[in-house]
Amino acid sequence: MRTDNPTADVPRFVHLTTENGLSSNNIRSITEDDFGRIYLGSVRGIDRLTPETGIVKHYSVNDGLATDFVDTALRDKTGALWFGTPNRISRLVPEKEGRASVPPILLSGLRVVSVEKKLSELGERSISNLELAANENNLQIDFFGIDFKPSETLRYQYRLEGADAEWSAPTEQRTINYANFSAGSYRFVVRVINADGIHTPQPASVSFIILSPIWARWWFVAAAIVLTFLLFYLFYRWRMARLREVNQALSETAFAETALSRSREERLIELERVRSRIATDLHDDIGASLTQIAILSAVAQTQNGGGFQK
Repeated sequence: MRTDNPTADVPRFVHLTTENGLSSNNIRSITEDDFGRIYLGSVRGIDRLTPETGIVKHYSVNDGLATDFVDTALRDKTGALWFGTPNRISRLVPEKEGRASVPPILLSGLRVVSVEKKLSELGERSISNLELAANENNLQIDFFGIDFKPSETLRYQYRLEGADAEWSAPTEQRTINYANFSAGSYRFVVRVINADGIHTPQPASVSFIILSPIWARWWFVAAAIVLTFLLFYLFYRWRMARLREVNQALSETAFAETALSRSREERLIELERVRSRIATDLHDDIGASLTQIAILSAVAQTQNGGGFQK
């Protein structure tokens, strides 16, 4: 924990962890040099913190430290710093920082679904206009920084614009993998941080586009809509044609039934006329026969003496 004004009524404390660039959260000793920089001894060496900037520089056995486990930190009257480990002592004479150099960063490799893309052997600062199919949504990106200082340890921060709001925590890892990208435009940026906490002002970048699958592209959707409307229209035309055929067939059937009904009525009328005529003829013939019988009976009666004799 650090506070810049411990005499304030309500001091404000800042909690520093590995997320702020420290090499370890297990701090065993603390001291300060004549320039106001704080040295934190931990189980992974020494971290030098510059309070004004928040920059953290790491010292390890590669820089001449006896061992990485530092449990004692002291400053003598000359300004030299002494760091004690379980079995050795290390001495550091701090110097005022000059203008820090900025290490460059380059892209060394790019793999898309395990297929390596060809890059310059010396590395590239940026890759752009990269179009990938919908199934090419797995990427591996390799990068590296260059610093010619002896025993220099470089760390890296990266960010995927459009997905990550902040830079990642500093790491020594020089490879990043992304999987299952959805369709859209992306830009991956990475920067290097040297031991003084200085990072590159111009990061390396990879700009790429994941294309939508064919069925999700606008022209396919438009074509599908047009085809759907065309199919509905053709079905409508076919349905209307069938309805017209059915209506025509029904009309013809109704006409035929009407004609047949009219023919039947006419036939029945004709039969009724024939029946009436036959009945009239029969009535006239029977009446004439009866009259003839009556006349013959009267004549016979007259010829027999005026009547029948018993």
